[in-house]
Amino acid sequence: ARSTVDRALLVRAIERVRAALELRADEAALLPDLAALYDWLLRPIEPRLGRRRTPLVLITDGKIAAVPFAALRDTVQGRYLIEDHPLRFASSIRDAVRPERRGAATRARVLLVADPSFDRKAFPELGRLPGAAAEVAAIAAQYAEPHLLTDSAATRPAFETALERASILHYAGHALFDDDRPEQSSLVLAAGAGGRGDGRLTATELERLPLGHVRLVVLSACETIPSRSGHSGGFAGLAGAFLAAGAGGVVGSLWSVNDRLTEELMSEFHRAYRQSGDATDALRRAQLQLLLSAEPATRSPAAWAGFRYAGD
Repeated sequence: ARSTVDRALLVRAIERVRAALELRADEAALLPDLAALYDWLLRPIEPRLGRRRTPLVLITDGKIAAVPFAALRDTVQGRYLIEDHPLRFASSIRDAVRPERRGAATRARVLLVADPSFDRKAFPELGRLPGAAAEVAAIAAQYAEPHLLTDSAATRPAFETALERASILHYAGHALFDDDRPEQSSLVLAAGAGGRGDGRLTATELERLPLGHVRLVVLSACETIPSRSGHSGGFAGLAGAFLAAGAGGVVGSLWSVNDRLTEELMSEFHRAYRQSGDATDALRRAQLQLLLSAEPATRSPAAWAGFRYAGD
């Protein structure tokens, strides 16, 4: 299907909705742009999307990659896209082919990283993330013998060593995205012994790691799968580096996220993932859990639409 859309109107709508979501606007303020984006991007092919619960694979680039597809609103049915379809992102049609679904992750080797005590001189603009510790504690309770790296123990050497044995990584800390040089995007870890290095682990360095044994990476940090310019489709930077290194899939965020709401979303995500081993379905279940909340702030797409899953 092919349709023509006024590019300027489309780009303005994408930028407005992203800004409103990052500022945690209420649901009513978001609906007009979310409905317009649905009508432009999905309404023309709506009859071909299949029945409810049919998984959709999205291959996007440029400005379209910044669209929060999970929150696009069908005003005819009065439903968000995520209510009807699990969503998975891929970088190409080749990568859209999914291998046989993996089983439950109850015996996975889990590495949990929470709020590394970074070098404040190297990163003066960053603050500590007290909610990250609570988030990781809630997740740790769901797995048998998880490996925890927190505060000053979450150094780059310790992280890389622990990652060699992990099948699931959950990182709750700061991520820095370089829009002009995505390969220089980085995870922020604690400085090494004697203060050597600032703890920065770049996308280029991540891509060189052998991560074929890692089934899932969860980056519970700010802007880990963003796409504001170019044709990366959101796969440049950190998410793309983990996938290029062999990881099965990555859950990442499109904008700065709220600590408290992220804790609830991630706890529910891991609960569902342990049962099925299907990250696409687990993320959808977690998002629907927040969407059905009686609390307006939790129900708003600003609380749950910021994360997406990319990979197999």
